[in-house]
Amino acid sequence: MRVLLLGAGGFLGRHTARALAAQGHTVSTLGNTVGSGLGTGFEWAEAHRAKTWLPWLLGLDAAIYLPGTLRDRMRGIGGWLERLHHHAPAALAEACVLAGVPRLTHVSVLCQGPSAYARSKREGDAAIQAVAQRTGLQAHIVQPSLVLGQGGITSRQLEQLSHLPLWPLPAVMQRCLVQPLRVEDLADVLVATLRAAPTATPWHAVGPETAPLPQWLQRRRAQRGQGPARVLTLPAALAAATAAWGDHVRFTSWSRETWALMAHDSASPDPSAPDRLATLIGRPLQSALEGPW
Repeated sequence: MRVLLLGAGGFLGRHTARALAAQGHTVSTLGNTVGSGLGTGFEWAEAHRAKTWLPWLLGLDAAIYLPGTLRDRMRGIGGWLERLHHHAPAALAEACVLAGVPRLTHVSVLCQGPSAYARSKREGDAAIQAVAQRTGLQAHIVQPSLVLGQGGITSRQLEQLSHLPLWPLPAVMQRCLVQPLRVEDLADVLVATLRAAPTATPWHAVGPETAPLPQWLQRRRAQRGQGPARVLTLPAALAAATAAWGDHVRFTSWSRETWALMAHDSASPDPSAPDRLATLIGRPLQSALEGPW
């Protein structure tokens, strides 16, 4: 298939591009990055209009939409959560119908709660599903929990934290249940959706095990032969201050949106979700502890 991969330069995008190529697909990209200014590439400021997508979809068989951000303001422009998570994928779905591209896979998030990030992702999911129901577009919604693997900012920060003997963590981070999935598995899931029949419910992209985040980090230490780290509860006021600081620092994934997301578990209520993924890709899922973070 000839596939337009949106977000090809990111953590998941790089792995997905390799998985697509390995399975014989031809990959097209936009040639620029989210948040870039005006230029010869795709104009993200106009991504909410279906007509903006049409030139990039001609002659293609499918599109995979990955872009996402925890920051509502980039390069001096606000409103990126709604633009990237809701309006752009909704317009892309409409454009796929107009251009005769029959398949669209949208990567969302497996998290509830009132955070702006989760809310905008849910709105994007609903918009795509509405287009699919109205037009017959073959759409897949993929909702990952925590994604781990080499090259991810969050993965690298968690790996660095796991080496420390003392962890000052906010209470929400200590309680939040996650069901991590290896990035290699998620990339294969996305490629597999291109040939799968549409499903009535989203794919919960989760690994085989669920546990609070500190437990995963303790297991990472044990894997290296280290003893348990000591966990301290970071006062809420200090956690809020560090999260606000993270809003303005590009090299960290910690922000106020991250803190709001962690107030709710990121795990599937469906115990069969990992088995569904394994069936989809034709092999067992890896443990989150396999391979580098």
